[in-house]
Amino acid sequence: MKKWLATLIDDLKFLGSEVKKECTNLEVTPAANVTDTAKPHLPVYIPFDSKCAGTNVKFYRH
Repeated sequence: MKKWLATLIDDLKFLGSEVKKECTNLEVTPAANVTDTAKPHLPVYIPFDSKCAGTNVKFYRH
């Protein structure tokens, strides 16, 4: 049991160091530096009744 627990602790230490190594090198842009370039969606006309492309079944807009 002691050997198993020691192995588990060693593995967790190794995984912790790997996660720390991976997460410290992230290129994260601070929120203050992000510009708002989002544009509003353009309205799209959907006819009242049209056929669904894959099934050729009529689709009725509600």
